[in-house]
Amino acid sequence: MIKCITPLTKREKEVYDLLVECKSTKEISELLTISIPTIRTHIEAIFGKTLVNSQKELIYKHYKTVLESKLWQDSSQKKNYVSS
Repeated sequence: MIKCITPLTKREKEVYDLLVECKSTKEISELLTISIPTIRTHIEAIFGKTLVNSQKELIYKHYKTVLESKLWQDSSQKKNYVSS
């Protein structure tokens, strides 16, 4: 998950996870059994807290963060292996 200026609520985290899986507003609404206007409200809150303007930007930043974290972990493990 990307850094947020304020923490996401439990429901916002659920919506966030579905957004980064490329789910549409309608799909999220059906999966979580919440109205589309409520989903849009959650999406607006998520965008505000993560400082993005679109689902595409959210997905990009999410996977960039995941990849950077993975690369950092891999490089740390190699350093530990080499120094052993």
